[in-house]
Amino acid sequence: MEPVKAPAPLVIISSSPYIHCGSTISAAMRDVLLSLLPALAAAVYFFGWPALSVILTCCLSAVICEALCQKLMQRPITVGDGSALLTGLLLAFCLPPELSLGLAAFGSFCAVVIGKQVFGGLGSNIFNPAHLGRAILLASFPAQMTTWTMPWNTAAAEAVTKATPYTDAVSSATHRWQLCAWPKAPGSAGLMSTCPH
Repeated sequence: MEPVKAPAPLVIISSSPYIHCGSTISAAMRDVLLSLLPALAAAVYFFGWPALSVILTCCLSAVICEALCQKLMQRPITVGDGSALLTGLLLAFCLPPELSLGLAAFGSFCAVVIGKQVFGGLGSNIFNPAHLGRAILLASFPAQMTTWTMPWNTAAAEAVTKATPYTDAVSSATHRWQLCAWPKAPGSAGLMSTCPH
C-alpha cells in the first residue's frame, strides 16, 4: 500500500519580510549613511574639529567593538554591512561635541556590545543601540553628558536654557529661517542640523 500524501497547505505561514525587493542590508545602511552626510557636514561646520573627532571616535570604536565581539562570540564578522558604522554615527550625533574621546568610545562599546550583540546582533536588538549607549553614558557621567558647547560661529550669542529654546524665536517667519541657517543654542552635533517647526 502506498503512503498517503499530505495535501499542499492553503496558507503558508512565515516570518517577515513577505515581499523582497532585492535590497540588501549593506545597501540600506549605505543609503542611510549617505543621507546623513549633510548632517555630518553641518555638525563639523558648526562645532569644528572637536565634533569631527567625537564622530570619528564613535564610528571607529563601534566597528572595532562589533568585530571583536563577534569574533569572541564565534559569530560571522559582519562589519562590512555598515550597521556598526551607522550606530557609531547616530551615537555621535546624540553626544556633546566636546565630549572626551574615551567616553565616546565607551558609549560605542555599550551601544554595540550591550545594545546590539548581546541580543543577537542586527535585527534582534530590543532597543535602539545608539540611544542605549547614550542612556548608559548619561546615567554614568551626567555632568559630562549635560555640558553643551555653543556652535563655534555663534560664541558671542547668549545661551538660553529651557525646554524649547526656539519657541520664542519661531513665532515670526523671518526668525525661523535664520534659526535653520544659523543655530544660536548649545546642543549636540546632530541637533544643530535640524530646523524647528
